[in-house]
Amino acid sequence: VPSDEVTCCSHCGSLFSVTHWKHHCRACGKVFCGECSTTRIRLPDLGYFEKVRVCD
Repeated sequence: VPSDEVTCCSHCGSLFSVTHWKHHCRACGKVFCGECSTTRIRLPDLGYFEKVRVCD
C-alpha cells in the first residue's frame, strides 16, 4: 500500500496528522506511529548497517 494511502497506525489505529507522523518499519515495511515504533536496531541482512526504526 502506498504511504500516502495509509491513514492510521498499523498497530494502535491512531490517525496520522501533521503532529502525529508516519514511520516505516524497516523490518516489516508497515507504517506505524512514533509511539508504536520506538525501537532502533541494525538490519545488516537488509542492508541497514546503522540503527534504523522498526516496530515494537
